[in-house]
Amino acid sequence: MSYDTGSTAELLRARVVSWGFFRVLGIAPMIGRDFSEQDGQRGSPQVAIAGHTFWQQRLGSRADVVGKPIRLDGAEYTLIGVMPPAEGPLERRFDLFLIQQFTPPTRKGPFFYSVIARLPGGADRSLATSELQAMNKALFPIWKSSYQDDKSTWNLEDLKTNLVGNVGTLAGLALAAVGLVWLIACANASNLLIARVTSRRQELAVRAALGASRGRVLRYLLAESAVLATGAVGLGVAVAATGMQLLHTQGATYFPRTQEIRFDAPMMWLMAGLALSSALIFGLVPAMHATGGSVDAALRSGRTVAGGAGVHRLRRSLVAAQFAIATPLLIVAALLLTSLEQLRQVDLGFDTTRVLTGAIRLPGAQYSNNDRVQAFWPGVAAPD
Repeated sequence: MSYDTGSTAELLRARVVSWGFFRVLGIAPMIGRDFSEQDGQRGSPQVAIAGHTFWQQRLGSRADVVGKPIRLDGAEYTLIGVMPPAEGPLERRFDLFLIQQFTPPTRKGPFFYSVIARLPGGADRSLATSELQAMNKALFPIWKSSYQDDKSTWNLEDLKTNLVGNVGTLAGLALAAVGLVWLIACANASNLLIARVTSRRQELAVRAALGASRGRVLRYLLAESAVLATGAVGLGVAVAATGMQLLHTQGATYFPRTQEIRFDAPMMWLMAGLALSSALIFGLVPAMHATGGSVDAALRSGRTVAGGAGVHRLRRSLVAAQFAIATPLLIVAALLLTSLEQLRQVDLGFDTTRVLTGAIRLPGAQYSNNDRVQAFWPGVAAPD
């Protein structure tokens, strides 16, 4: 939809809704009023509600714009309200909302309308579905020629399912892959710490000989692991911030509502929990190993010890665990890359070299009938 300021025109994203749209969603305008039933009646003055971002960027965050006219597609609309900043997925992508004024159809229809409804508390969903199917049976004899078969019907779908789609499996696989990589990192860090504390057995034995209890030495080593985990989390947050920007721009094709993903208080608490869990996972085994054994034997050795057969078995087990976890991840990654390469080589059936597509949207006020639309196109010629 074209927004005309008098000196410039700008293409905006507008959504046409019924008068009860925001009431069903439980949203009220921050400034001004909501659509009314009178606004949706045929012949009523055309009104619009501005999205919060549009109000800030185009209208200067002024409260006095409510009640003022704006020109959209060459027609005059009255701005009656402004949406709050906490917008949901159904309204975030739109700059303006216009009221739908239904007119009596001149043919079968209207078609291609999406309906959102809220069931009252305690309502039986199956009963609502049955009512919709009964309505469909009543309408089917009228629209029979428009249907391919009599099995077409209406059905209910959760709004969450409609918006998010079937991404649960994909998100679960991604989360599982992240978890496996995390375990690999913990096992690798644990292996390195075992080698480090093994070389520090004499130092730790001196601490024990000077009166440090096993619990105190254990806490000391776990504190070192916590510092290491905190540094890793800080680096991970920096990488995640960059990845989040890519997800906002490139990930919308694969995941819905990516713009709502952000660092907030629950996310930071989760990061703190992961740091603590990581410190316990990769720090506890080396710490238990370092505080075990004979203090006298470590002091009498007089040199750095490399550890016994038990240490070597433990380290080999950790390496084997890393390979066991990494192998399926590598196989899945290889299969994914192979599938992507095969998709790139699919023949589209036409040559896409130097081919561009475009669209022209004619203002409804100036081109309200088919004759004017047909008269416009002969003046548009493609260059040689």
